[in-house]
Amino acid sequence: MTTFYQLMDVTTGNLITEFDSEDEAIEALSGVQADNSDEPLLEYALFRFQDGCPTLVAKERDLVVHIATAQRRRHSQITAKS
Repeated sequence: MTTFYQLMDVTTGNLITEFDSEDEAIEALSGVQADNSDEPLLEYALFRFQDGCPTLVAKERDLVVHIATAQRRRHSQITAKS
């Protein structure tokens, strides 16, 4: 079972990049958000591919919310382990 993630530009339909995991995607997109605010993320969509079948994870404003939720979840897990 092969799973990977693709980040697409929704305005052009172009592939931006691929990630091996959702954690890797969240980390990279968090960096984009930290450097440039939410603006670039509003043009992106994140897809999960499993065995060649794409599923939308989140796009545009929902992607911003998805990243924030994932960051809070990760922070909670790290805090709970401390």
